[in-house]
Amino acid sequence: MCIVIDINTLASVFDSATSDHREFRPVLTWINDGCGIIIYGGTTYKNELKRSPKYLRVMVEQHRAGKTLQIDTSLVDKEERRLIRLVNKVGFDDPHIIAMIIVSRCRLLCTKDRRSHQYVLDNALYTGDSECPAIYSGRRNISLLSQKYVADICKKTEKGKKLRKAITSQKIPGPDRDFR
Repeated sequence: MCIVIDINTLASVFDSATSDHREFRPVLTWINDGCGIIIYGGTTYKNELKRSPKYLRVMVEQHRAGKTLQIDTSLVDKEERRLIRLVNKVGFDDPHIIAMIIVSRCRLLCTKDRRSHQYVLDNALYTGDSECPAIYSGRRNISLLSQKYVADICKKTEKGKKLRKAITSQKIPGPDRDFR
């Protein structure tokens, strides 16, 4: 089961001291104790992560635990550029999130950025067999953490293996370098 976690929501998911952690704790439990896998990739996402050393360390730990899947940065960056050209609006500040969803075909996004919902849920932005994801934005969405939203890339099937091979980085230098 794959999930893209918006950078602005990492603290809510991983830090029990945040005021809204209770709303996002089910995502953490699902990742740590269940079948959740964090999808990440693209230059913009990695740069945002670098500006948050605490959560960069958390992501490295998650990677070491086998709870992340890196998708090919060049594919995400290319898709992000397409989306920027297509939308070209000032409020559209998370094209990299939609690009990760399109490239990975991930079906679940965790974000508390309500401004992004209008773009994330715009079917016109999605290509091929990618589709709008479901959005986890709090405890009321706990039912989304289910097998229903398993993306093909996360399935242990021949189709899932082929998709992982096609959209993940072919060279994996090690967990610490993936985030540089």
